[in-house]
Amino acid sequence: MPTTSPATLLIADCGATSGKWALVDRATGCARRFVTGPVNPAVYNPSHIAATLAEASGRLPMPPDAVAIYAAGAIGPGAQMLAREAAAAFGLRIEAVSVDTDLAGAATALFGTERGVACILGTGSNTCLWSGSSIERNMRPMGYILGDEGSGAALGASMLRMALRHRLASPLAAAWAAAYPDLDYPSVVEAVYRRHEGSGYIASFVPFVAAHKDHPAIAAMIAATFRRFVEELSASYPEAGELPVRFTGGVAHAFGQELKEVAASYGIMVDMIVRDPLDMLVGRLLGRL
Repeated sequence: MPTTSPATLLIADCGATSGKWALVDRATGCARRFVTGPVNPAVYNPSHIAATLAEASGRLPMPPDAVAIYAAGAIGPGAQMLAREAAAAFGLRIEAVSVDTDLAGAATALFGTERGVACILGTGSNTCLWSGSSIERNMRPMGYILGDEGSGAALGASMLRMALRHRLASPLAAAWAAAYPDLDYPSVVEAVYRRHEGSGYIASFVPFVAAHKDHPAIAAMIAATFRRFVEELSASYPEAGELPVRFTGGVAHAFGQELKEVAASYGIMVDMIVRDPLDMLVGRLLGRL
């Protein structure tokens, strides 16, 4: 975050599948919002990121005085590259650009200067112990193949297994066939293993899970998915039983009650779930929350 008090601040919360932006007038607190593609430097090359940042720049009515980007994959050299590309795209000195992870952005939004355990459950998942100013400890998310417990990718993978192994009883099987009439095993293999569409493709089946979450088989699958997540959370953060635990992300929001019930069974009380942290992040950065 820039140390000065810029008149206009451009804030971005960029996850695995999209980037959400807010151009904020510090004097009035008014914000102009828009959405772009993601700018994950661990996934996309500099030219792709430059094009996305150019799109963002083109959506602005005026150049910002400073930029704060919180993005998935923004660590080490990747974060430095993203900062350079952002400075070039928005016509700023590098000192006017700050880059941090989407997890740091989520924790800032959820806790501000308070200590607690911050969790993202969206397409992927990530968690940290937040000190009130920085990440104290982070359980490595490890991506949708090795980790991302509790995420949209985890739920989507379980849903695909149930469907493709013919474990859906009628009428749930009929509902699946109606929702995805052209989906079969070869097309899934093609998308996941040959076209490398990965977590975004797998998580695209979460709306079906949400629509049928009251079906006993789906409810059991959701609970099992969240149990795996909470078990990892408890092992990584023994403090979770004593500190506030808060969530952001579309999956956490869509399955909030189910998530709270599973967490409570492990002695963890979830006291906040926010679908989109951008508004809270804007408020925190402007010192208004």
